[in-house]
Amino acid sequence: MTPETLDPAAARHAAIAGALSPSELIAQIRTRLGPTSARRVGTAHATVLNALIAVDQEFLDVNALYKALLDQGSPMVMSKLYRVLKVLEEARVIERHWAQHEGRPRSVYRVAGRSRDEEGPGDPPRA
Repeated sequence: MTPETLDPAAARHAAIAGALSPSELIAQIRTRLGPTSARRVGTAHATVLNALIAVDQEFLDVNALYKALLDQGSPMVMSKLYRVLKVLEEARVIERHWAQHEGRPRSVYRVAGRSRDEEGPGDPPRA
């Protein structure tokens, strides 16, 4: 897979198989942001994207993603996690949706292009 084409489904399968290195993910994120973007992209972005790719759930809220990063041995402060998620969303590598949690709306994230076929009770409704 080349950095010019970021097929989210292919990226998911390749990352699960360990085929995409952090530097390849960083290059793909930079490509998706475009040449005029002043955003800095680094290993934190690749780490968060790998964590989202590797989870079994389609959607994750920030707390679940934080716990997944801890389980992987990649702790990150919440403020940095929010900044990284914003950059990944701007690059259209991930999607943010809203889901009800304890009566309040909460942001949930997923890898862009991930299948919506298997939605559970906690997942956002289909559009």
